[in-house]
Amino acid sequence: MSVSPRVQVLRSAAEDATFIPGDYLTDGRRLFRVVSRFEPRAAHVSAVFEDCLTLVVEEFTPDELDAMTLRRVPVEAS
Repeated sequence: MSVSPRVQVLRSAAEDATFIPGDYLTDGRRLFRVVSRFEPRAAHVSAVFEDCLTLVVEEFTPDELDAMTLRRVPVEAS
């Protein structure tokens, strides 16, 4: 079973701490908190995010996240 190159890049980025639980990400409209990052050895590769407005927790595939064009929200330490 082969994985498309785009998914491999996203999975590698996830393993390199692109999405770390507790991080905040935005697509410019919504704010998400990372609940869990990609599990590269899992049969179904996904990351779990919580929508900070609705508090709904959702799983997203690499393709869905790629289409969302997420960026990290800087959080200052208090």
